[in-house]
Amino acid sequence: CELVKVLTNFSSIECKVEPDMSGKRVAAYKSILKIRNILHQTKRCFSVKNVCPDSEIFVDSKIDSMNKIVRSNPAKSLFNGAEELQDKTTKSWNPSVGRVTESLLLGVCGLAEESAKQCGAITLDQLYRVGILAENEDGTWRLAEGWENRRVYLYGDCKTIENVDKFVRDIANRPLSYDDINNQVEVFMDAFSGLQKIPGDWHAGLAMLKSIYTLFYDGMLKPFQEALGWQRINKDVGGCYFQACRLVAYVGDEFTRAFMYEYASTFDDFNGDESSEKDCATFLCEYAIGFASFLQEMRSSEDEVRRACALFLEMHTKFRTFVDSYRCGDAIAILIGYNSYVPYWLKLGQHKYVERVWAQNEQLFRNFPFSRFMESIMNRCVRIHPESTGKRMVAQDEYLELKNANLAALPMVHQLESFIRQGQFVGLIERAKNFVAELYSMKSNATVGKSVEPSMIPEMQLIFEMIMKMKVNSSDNCRKYKSKDVYQIVGKLSTDLTREKDKVRTSCSGLYSYNKLYSSVDQMLSGGGNEDDDRSGSDIDEDAIMASVRGEVAEEHQSITDPDRLWKKQHTDMLDDLEEAGWEKINAMNLKQERSLALQRSKRHRQVNKEIAASVKEMRNGKISKIGEELDDTVPEFSNWHQYWKNYLRKIRRESGKTDVLV
Repeated sequence: CELVKVLTNFSSIECKVEPDMSGKRVAAYKSILKIRNILHQTKRCFSVKNVCPDSEIFVDSKIDSMNKIVRSNPAKSLFNGAEELQDKTTKSWNPSVGRVTESLLLGVCGLAEESAKQCGAITLDQLYRVGILAENEDGTWRLAEGWENRRVYLYGDCKTIENVDKFVRDIANRPLSYDDINNQVEVFMDAFSGLQKIPGDWHAGLAMLKSIYTLFYDGMLKPFQEALGWQRINKDVGGCYFQACRLVAYVGDEFTRAFMYEYASTFDDFNGDESSEKDCATFLCEYAIGFASFLQEMRSSEDEVRRACALFLEMHTKFRTFVDSYRCGDAIAILIGYNSYVPYWLKLGQHKYVERVWAQNEQLFRNFPFSRFMESIMNRCVRIHPESTGKRMVAQDEYLELKNANLAALPMVHQLESFIRQGQFVGLIERAKNFVAELYSMKSNATVGKSVEPSMIPEMQLIFEMIMKMKVNSSDNCRKYKSKDVYQIVGKLSTDLTREKDKVRTSCSGLYSYNKLYSSVDQMLSGGGNEDDDRSGSDIDEDAIMASVRGEVAEEHQSITDPDRLWKKQHTDMLDDLEEAGWEKINAMNLKQERSLALQRSKRHRQVNKEIAASVKEMRNGKISKIGEELDDTVPEFSNWHQYWKNYLRKIRRESGKTDVLV
């Protein structure tokens, strides 16, 4: 009843925004999001008529009854509340999430971020532009007035943040000297102390998708790709992000449809009477909770085929929830998504992102005050278009990619004057692109009739047919998963991928071209779109824009002409529950104590360097002249100065417990 109340009458819930250090509130929110996702899939699967009638696998009467319940008015209210849950929750603690983000391009630094030194130089340049550093008359740098009050956040991919950390670590562990550069480095260290380094969410989603493809591409996804005839997808997914996401989404949706049909056919508490319509919201929530337990049990099934499908759905659902979270600015769910993928990254050897997640948690929850945490999560995502347009938000690093795409649209120049002249067109290009994107997201007020026909495009029909031939809904504890069997199914499929518009194109190319132009304008004004396209209400989303910039044009569907193609074996860990194994490994690390000791060592090292720098400055000002000048003979201590100073440094190092640093 409480879950139904949250989803159907969110305004009556008193949202608490005070910090909860126990973690119970976040755990409850995580569970609600999981049920929300299942309810969304329930609507997609049962809002149309049975797509697999007379199959002798499912109970058609129960599926038809589910169709009636899902299409009832209480169910629609429940589904609408589930779809709007994240948006409403985010607005409860971030009222400004609906406003367009105000941004300012500070300028371009002419350095490539390929190494730690270059990333450090670019970061110092940005710190100078935002008022953390100031330049002295002699060309050295000092901390600007009021620098402690300026709060700076650095977003980037894993490699960028790793390079910045390496730069800071290198200058912190530098060999001490008597030069002026020693004091200059201390200024830079103070400037970096207030910088929060946060991983970019778009690149993190790419890492999650790469983990899915590492485990399931050879043994499961590649046969579906060959059946569809999509050629550009590869295991790396770096140059085919949009198509790789679409393949995973199609396969995951149809696996979910098959298992939802199975669970509905065996649901013991099923009640399809029309008299129970007033309780259908409660019934659907119970169905969703039961289906979650059903998939959880399947993850440990002896049937390897069903276990592989359940493990794939678990990873796919977490990835999809993560993407939906930064599309609506839900930073709490974003952090949940990061931590939920840590065990997968740890077991698959993606240690860079594991370290980034742990460092992010320490910066948000330990190293900085709570006000910095709230400020960072409230500005975690970027809203380019007004909320009224239906366009969703983008991640910070994704926003930078779009900015780079605008700059890439300009021709290459070879003179500084030409480069400056092009600057006046950058804003115009952005406004034009934003206008076109908002124009395509317009919706008409015309009502559309409700259809009971299956809203499955040919690609989904082919995938569902392939899943049925895999016999995922029959349980056999002795059955082993063999990727060769999945590859052999591809040649036995009968679904035709040719669409009606393709037939028209071949019959009358001239008339088709005219109709295509006319229908494009009509579709632009009507705003028609598929409900599965990220639920953005738009035919153009940010991922598609980035894909088109990089040349990731979707391939036409092609038929398979080589039935005797080579098949690949599945990944060795494909049938293992990496989430459970990963958490066991993490719990055995004594992680909290080790990282706490590392922080203490870092602070102690920093304090020692400060004391040494202060002593160098004090003794230089009182005893000797500037480095490189002739010293006056009136300084009697200079003859033993070098040996005295080495002994002094060794003493400080010995007291700090750090003896492996060069003197």
